[in-house]
Amino acid sequence: MEIKKILVFTKKNIGLTVFTFVLTFGVYGIKIVNHAFGMDTNIYISNYPRYLIHWISIGRFGEVFLKKSLWGAYTNIYLINFLCFLLFALSSFLLCYLFSKTITSKEVKYHLYIIPSLFLTSQIFVYQFYFVLQNFEFALGMFLVVSAVILLTIETEIRWQKIIYWILSVLMAGLAISVYQSFVLFFAAITAAVLLLEIYNSFTENTEYRFTTLFKRSLPYIIVLAVSTILYFVADKIVGTILEIPRRGRALGMIVWDDLSIKEGVISLLKAMRNIVFLTSDIHSKPTYSYSILIAVILLLPIAVLFLKKRDKNRLTAFICMTTILVSGFGVVIAMGTNPLPRSMVPQYPFVAAFLLFYASLFYQRKVLKRIVLVIVLLLTFSQIKTTSNLLFSEQMTFEEDQRKMIQIDQVIKNLELENASSYKLVIIGTSPSENMFNIQGNNELVGVSMFQFGASPNLGSYDVNANVMEIMKIMGMTYQSPSREEYLDYWQNKSTLKDSPVEFGVEVIDNFIIVKVS
Repeated sequence: MEIKKILVFTKKNIGLTVFTFVLTFGVYGIKIVNHAFGMDTNIYISNYPRYLIHWISIGRFGEVFLKKSLWGAYTNIYLINFLCFLLFALSSFLLCYLFSKTITSKEVKYHLYIIPSLFLTSQIFVYQFYFVLQNFEFALGMFLVVSAVILLTIETEIRWQKIIYWILSVLMAGLAISVYQSFVLFFAAITAAVLLLEIYNSFTENTEYRFTTLFKRSLPYIIVLAVSTILYFVADKIVGTILEIPRRGRALGMIVWDDLSIKEGVISLLKAMRNIVFLTSDIHSKPTYSYSILIAVILLLPIAVLFLKKRDKNRLTAFICMTTILVSGFGVVIAMGTNPLPRSMVPQYPFVAAFLLFYASLFYQRKVLKRIVLVIVLLLTFSQIKTTSNLLFSEQMTFEEDQRKMIQIDQVIKNLELENASSYKLVIIGTSPSENMFNIQGNNELVGVSMFQFGASPNLGSYDVNANVMEIMKIMGMTYQSPSREEYLDYWQNKSTLKDSPVEFGVEVIDNFIIVKVS
């Protein structure tokens, strides 16, 4: 049984097991022991049915299925985050098991530490984990994808067992895709990684890994991914039709290929790739990506020369698999033709970065070269841990700052001693960006962005700010009535005396409206 093999692997690799879980809970512990949340999560908590409809409209019916089956409307942020990071660590550990199982030509016990070191600590996961409402399902999706690939690697001569493994793999991958569509890229990247390790075995054993071998070995993975993806689209269509919920494209307006010529699109794509790999432009000054992919590619260049010198059938197959894994890692960038939101790059990009460094390390045998690789991994790991921790701390401190502002607003209203104050409509005008000294934000992501800032616009003013803040205040037990858009604009533009007032914080009551200015 595969479970027994995993248990044996765990016993033989106690150090790796402890390291993986301590690293995960050490880095992300602040998310578990605190209850910070922000945009989207506030809407989900306060209006559960509305958000389920939203998920179905963007093709995430699997998320809805899991929410209704496991959680319901009650949102336990502590439990969601705890289970999320438990599954996150398990996914990384199972990747290590999968790679150890695949490599037959050498002992890789210590090389495996590279995977959790660079995968788990990648800072772009922070941007995804900001959305607490889907943390558990996202981590479960990762776990399901890794498990689906492991099932396909099980060797058995019993036909019915193989069929069961294939069916389970299809169901696992299909459910994961219905939660988060980019898991297609994650599945493809892991598949390419497994095949590259098989090519590594052939390389070290001086045997050929022909194209026909690659085709036969990759066929089960291709079939499972294709079937699970097709089933996802069919199920998505059926769910949308039955519930009469129109499909809405998540990435509309973000893809440049429809608006640019092929030449312009390619130039935009190359610039985006340059920004991510070389950390150029504004990305250089903001903690988004690391140099891991660039360093991995540099370390792989001498290995590519070795493959070319051998002049055997491994060159073509290695090139195909390496191209596949790189395309999987940058799949979202290629599809959009421009810089995507960093959170859309997980988990495939951090996985590719970690695996390529792990793969390169297998070829370096001399002690000096091993030490150089070790130093590189340690420096990258430390850099990522520091950046990830800083972002998580920034998120927490910004949430606490927002809480204090909300409590201040509530207390000021209480001091007015209005009769039945909760029946008044609250109008917050102005914006109040985060000012704590630990704040870090950028790259169009919401980590570090105050809810008193997000959503402000010239035409609507702080109408969306007002809505988001009121949602969180309601969740925290500070309930007031919400104005309509027309009412908000009328009192903001025509009736409030605070609009042009120099005061940084003020409050006034007009009719049954409480107007609060923040700045």
